Amino acid sequence: MKKQPKFVIMALTFTALAIIIGTGCGKRDTAAISIAGSTTMEPLTSTLVRVYGETTGKHVTISANGSHTGISALIDGRCDIAESSTKITGAELKSAGEKGITIKEFVIAKGMIVPIVHRMNPVRDISLERLRLIYTGNIRDWSGLGGQGVVDAVGRDGFSGTYDVWKRIVLRGGEPAREVKGMPSTTMVLAHVARHENSIGYVEYAYLNPDVRA
Repeated sequence: MKKQPKFVIMALTFTALAIIIGTGCGKRDTAAISIAGSTTMEPLTSTLVRVYGETTGKHVTISANGSHTGISALIDGRCDIAESSTKITGAELKSAGEKGITIKEFVIAKGMIVPIVHRMNPVRDISLERLRLIYTGNIRDWSGLGGQGVVDAVGRDGFSGTYDVWKRIVLRGGEPAREVKGMPSTTMVLAHVARHENSIGYVEYAYLNPDVRA
């Protein structure tokens, strides 16, 4: 069977955004190009897709449902391009290899995750160490940080590359507290923090809006 190229667009927060290219079997039998993966990269991808469509006339679909979901779809032949905001894991590389797919990564840009709070939250400065204590459940009330009320911490779910980076850098590889709500998209994190004055979350810098404060 003829080998076909596969691509993973990859965003590494605090490091480089990259493209992962995989070659192997499993070409999708469709004229449209399908992209799946990171919600963090969706604004960038949407712009690229619009320009590409205007230039070539080709139809491209985007399904932003999490970095690891996109990589899994790529390996299984359910999409043509996967976008990710974290490095591909050893288990994913092994799965690709078992299916005859070779993965390569190429840097394309840089990204940044920022913690966010409700726009009315009086707290103006939270150190990296205090962020870790909040997300591991060791700080549960805003009173010790200059605010008031019980901390309502939210983040991304385990399918998210943003979650991977936050876990590695902020939690030092540890697990978040059970009370931390994991959400399937960046927009859901934004909406939750915008509605709840005691909440805190984290998003890609490009998603910031007037309803929250970084």
